[in-house]
Amino acid sequence: MAQTTTDLAQRVRTDQLDDDRSAQEIRRDIAEKRESISATVERLNDRVETALDWRTYVADYPFAALGAAGGLGFLVSRIFSKPPSVTDRIMDALMDGIDVLPLKRKAVGGAVKAAATAMVTKAVAEYVIEKLGGQAARTLSQSRRNQELSAESLALDKLV
Repeated sequence: MAQTTTDLAQRVRTDQLDDDRSAQEIRRDIAEKRESISATVERLNDRVETALDWRTYVADYPFAALGAAGGLGFLVSRIFSKPPSVTDRIMDALMDGIDVLPLKRKAVGGAVKAAATAMVTKAVAEYVIEKLGGQAARTLSQSRRNQELSAESLALDKLV
């Protein structure tokens, strides 16, 4: 029985030593795993930040980024634009049915300028005639007659 008690005591001591070593090894393994996990998380965090950073994509693919921005702007403008009113839709339908000649701005501006010049010239001529009385009228009619005569003489000279 003495041997069994001694054997039992030795087993208990070796089990305690094994348990102590196991706990220390477990702690060391946990610390190593913790360091490994934190390093992995840091690397993963850097990769996610790089992947989700829009500046990286714009620098790498500028034309695709420009196209995406334009498309997004178009979609946002379509979403937030007000729908046309009934009057706008009727006017659009009427304008589609009517062929309107395109007017050039220069042509319209030139016509307005010519009309304004003619009106001013006529007003000045009437003012001068009114102020000078009959003498101005005679002078104007004589100058017109002279112009007509010179035009007729030029025409006759060409024929002869």
